[in-house]
Amino acid sequence: MKKILMIICGAIIFLNSCKKAVNDTVPGGNTLLLAYPAGTNYNTLSSGLNYFDNGLMNLDKDTILVSANIARPLSKDLVVTIATDQTAFTNYNNNTANHTKYTLMPQTYYSIVNNTATITAGQTAVVFKIAINASQFDISQTGYMLPVTITNAAGQSINNNMKTVYLHIEKDPFPPYPRNNWLVTGFSSQEAVGEGPNNGHVIQVIDNDPSTFWHSQWMNPPLSATTPPHWFSFDMAAQNVIHGVMFLTTQGRSDHRPKDVNISVSNDGGAWTTAANITLESVATWQKIPITPTQAVRYLKVTINTTYDSQAYTNLAEFKAY
Repeated sequence: MKKILMIICGAIIFLNSCKKAVNDTVPGGNTLLLAYPAGTNYNTLSSGLNYFDNGLMNLDKDTILVSANIARPLSKDLVVTIATDQTAFTNYNNNTANHTKYTLMPQTYYSIVNNTATITAGQTAVVFKIAINASQFDISQTGYMLPVTITNAAGQSINNNMKTVYLHIEKDPFPPYPRNNWLVTGFSSQEAVGEGPNNGHVIQVIDNDPSTFWHSQWMNPPLSATTPPHWFSFDMAAQNVIHGVMFLTTQGRSDHRPKDVNISVSNDGGAWTTAANITLESVATWQKIPITPTQAVRYLKVTINTTYDSQAYTNLAEFKAY
């Protein structure tokens, strides 16, 4: 009997030691980390400088989700606070081993929707939302970084190596061409009166002002302006190799958004060839559409064949080529 008891005790000790070993695989014990993309599991491959590339973002989303994760559930609620980490940004740029230098993302480009959130008792994660103002970005000159870190966790231990996510966007290898020398060479129609003095004209799509827009003519329009296709064309003043085009729909409204669009190119402004037929999304953010094969051309023509609400008219805030 004594031998049996010794075996049972040994088994209990072995099981307890196994359980402790599992717990000890969590760095620093039951610590918090910040993860991107947001997840429900404690994953040390989602955060920190060792996984910097995981923070690479693009401008096709207007909301970024990150999560605070803890390895094992707690018996009570845990309030977690996050914030932009200026020190992490400075340390990254000052490290000579990091060849790419970034600009700190301006506050007008983003907002942390909820900088405080609660991991409820029995749970292991909570999600934070970061709103991205994609239409504000200009990545033609530099890349941007937004380090976000856990700053407070009500006394709970924080994993210092994994408390920060380095959200970043790279400099555009093919930035948009400057449009200050572009000329409007033709259009199907424009609303020269009904949208006020600073809207309605084709020139508004190349004025570098997202708040203005072109609108097809709707006030006493000629028959040709009442139905698609609607088009406009530009002289870029020089030959440019076109890798793609960019569209920004009219801000603050969603009616008459372009859908099916044709891009034509020319070197004399008279003989046009189709470079691409594309379908835009019905979104308020910049849409960047690559065109292959690339071509060196001087003139561009945009033809809007259909709209999302199937109405006769259409509008657009900005158009670029890159």
